[in-house]
Amino acid sequence: YYAMLQKENKQVPQVAEHVRSQVQKTMNTNGFYTNFMHWDDWYKNNNDSLIKGLDVMEPLYKAMHDGILEGARNSGLDYNEAIEYMYARDVIDSISTIYYDNNTLEIEVFKSKKRNRDYSRIDTPVTIEISKDLVDQIGKFKPSYTKRFASAFYDNEQLLLNVRLDFDTMHEVITIDLDGSDEVYNLDNSLSMTLKNNELIIASEEVKFVLFRRRKGAEKYAIEIIDRTGSFSENYDIPRLAKGYHYFCGAIDRKRQSTLIEL
Repeated sequence: YYAMLQKENKQVPQVAEHVRSQVQKTMNTNGFYTNFMHWDDWYKNNNDSLIKGLDVMEPLYKAMHDGILEGARNSGLDYNEAIEYMYARDVIDSISTIYYDNNTLEIEVFKSKKRNRDYSRIDTPVTIEISKDLVDQIGKFKPSYTKRFASAFYDNEQLLLNVRLDFDTMHEVITIDLDGSDEVYNLDNSLSMTLKNNELIIASEEVKFVLFRRRKGAEKYAIEIIDRTGSFSENYDIPRLAKGYHYFCGAIDRKRQSTLIEL
């Protein structure tokens, strides 16, 4: 993106369209892409025109968002997790459900290591998709999350289970507890926040909150974090705010979906 702006003298709309098409191609091939960008980068192109990272960042992120295919599933990961997921996924030869009742689901996995790597270092879960027919039979349930069984989500009519594989064995049976007290979240739900009386922020689901501020008249990038929560909650009590600043509250949920509101 920056290279095309800087070295090829391309205009932002043209470069953004290239990014959109590349993201769409990535979605079609079940690949991954990186959205890393330095907001404080300043470049000059071959015409000696100054390019500020902050000014071209929004079109970049919009182009990436526009490249995500409608109905496609797109997960936000850091680079290490993306690489670990690729290696872990490639190990799997076959997956099947071998048993289930009202309390337990058992999934059998056969694997073979296909790369010369230290698989014991992989800690990223893989996502196992449960068929609609089995989801209908299981019905609504409350899981018990563990180190092995990290989380579960509904995606339309499908159930997604995030589990950590045991790479010390090439065959394993993963037991999922269906009679617990944890929540299964819906990927279709969009995260939102509501401000109540300038005292309380209510999120549409459990999130971690971050409170930002920027001094009035300061540059856009002159943001500082003044408060954050370490546990998931739907409510955030706004602390006493000093005058002379613009305040913003951000939130991120268990699906790594984030949003931001200005107070």
